[in-house]
Amino acid sequence: ILKTNSNSWMEYTVDVAEDGLYKMDMEVASTNANGLFHLSEYGFDNLTYHTNMIAVPNTGGTTEFQTLHCPMMQELTAGRHVFCLNVDKGGFYIKNMTFNLIPTFIMPGAVAVKDMVRSEGVEIKTTSEGNVLSMDNSDWAEYLVDVTLSNNKYSYELTASSVGGASVSMALIDSDGKELSLGTANITSTGSLDTYQVKTNKIRNKLNEGKKTLRITLKSGSCNIASLNFTNSESTGIDELEGNDAANTGDIYNLSGQKVAADYKGIVIRNGKKVVVR
Repeated sequence: ILKTNSNSWMEYTVDVAEDGLYKMDMEVASTNANGLFHLSEYGFDNLTYHTNMIAVPNTGGTTEFQTLHCPMMQELTAGRHVFCLNVDKGGFYIKNMTFNLIPTFIMPGAVAVKDMVRSEGVEIKTTSEGNVLSMDNSDWAEYLVDVTLSNNKYSYELTASSVGGASVSMALIDSDGKELSLGTANITSTGSLDTYQVKTNKIRNKLNEGKKTLRITLKSGSCNIASLNFTNSESTGIDELEGNDAANTGDIYNLSGQKVAADYKGIVIRNGKKVVVR
């Protein structure tokens, strides 16, 4: 366990396995909410900030550790890197620092709200519902998604809580910057941030397949978002299989007819039928 001091820094040499967007999970403990740090990297002729300034919360004690989920601001290239952990305001403790590739979520399917690629103003908090997004007016978060069913209509299920009510908008952004609205969810007051409601709505626009960016924006109020799930609203003849049930029902092939491993996720062909493996 490492105790930090203000204006200190530490360097770590890491080997990045593959190109992509990553997040840093930091286990911290603190008796106050004054801690502040960021991750950077010195190049030959420049300084790269890999994260924003990350605030350390009061975890309740020097042995009460909490995991902070810190999205990195740009993609990392495969190979060796030397990261610098800069402690802007110290006094907190660090147990572990872990780097993970940010996943691309399959639509239809669930989005893990903690696995953002970019955000502004959003905090990840640990509650009885697990890791939730804590958002105030104008905060936003973005996720990588892959729409697998082309020209189909979708519905969403948003689980959220709010004191005073909130309005949440969602949109898909193509690689060329074109934005498609998924609609707005109006969250009525639940009386407490620990009391959640599920908002279910159909998305008016049909979605085309391909990799996109999902942006969630809080238009007004404040709320916690615990989960977001997209479902297909149209009958496609595609069955859904999960977990071991999907892995134990014979060989599977991708849509190009190539045999794939049992842990392959997405739309596959098995026994002449299309199924979604999650």
